[in-house]
Amino acid sequence: MSIPVLIAARNEANSIGQTLKSLPKDVEPIVLVNDCHDETVDIAQSYGVTVLERQQAGKVGALQMGLHYLGERAVDPFITLDADTRPVFPNRWVASLLAGRQALPAEQPASVVGLLVFHSNSSALLRTSRLVLHQYLTRTSQQAGSFSGGNMLIHPRQTSVVQAIGKMPEYWPGEDVAIKDEIVNGGGSVIKTLSVGAVALTDGSRMPSLAKTIINGRQHVRDFMRESYLSDAPAGSRPYSSPTEQQLTPTNIVR
Repeated sequence: MSIPVLIAARNEANSIGQTLKSLPKDVEPIVLVNDCHDETVDIAQSYGVTVLERQQAGKVGALQMGLHYLGERAVDPFITLDADTRPVFPNRWVASLLAGRQALPAEQPASVVGLLVFHSNSSALLRTSRLVLHQYLTRTSQQAGSFSGGNMLIHPRQTSVVQAIGKMPEYWPGEDVAIKDEIVNGGGSVIKTLSVGAVALTDGSRMPSLAKTIINGRQHVRDFMRESYLSDAPAGSRPYSSPTEQQLTPTNIVR
């Protein structure tokens, strides 16, 4: 049976077609449209894939809609992918993520985080290089490192883990870390894979250019990124703070 790929999409008419076109034939794309006001639905339907719609904005709610659609299949492996993201090597993508799953205890819930490569400008490429290093250093850590749901295989195994994710409030940003924590709280494990076959290419358009970064300084860039993300925050959502982050003080947080 094809592995489901849950794709949360909100006004992604410019990218959803390219994403769907890039996927291998051995997956079941499920586009989770939320609070959409462009041609995303029509474009996705033109590819003959399953399209689910909800009026409220929010990635958490969209993924919960996808889990409800999967029903009993939600305990089996599925992949979450951003609507502006595509696998670099489609024919190796699923197998590479599943290979990461095999490195974890088979009886436990698990998530396998694939690497995202940002490509829009030099600052995005610089961010990618930092993520590669961070992901390598923290590849087996369940607290630190990248936990992007933009390219992640999730294997809940237990109905209780699916239910816990299904009850999550709307987080933004940090929804991917929140999902990871629910898996870990359910007795699961997380691994971050650097397999080339599992890499996905994504739009790093939020990243300002390297020139602006140098001229304006890193604090300005952090403020710009924060404002950019908050401008997209769904109504009623709140930032997620993981248990590890809650225990840190400003003096020991590495920025």
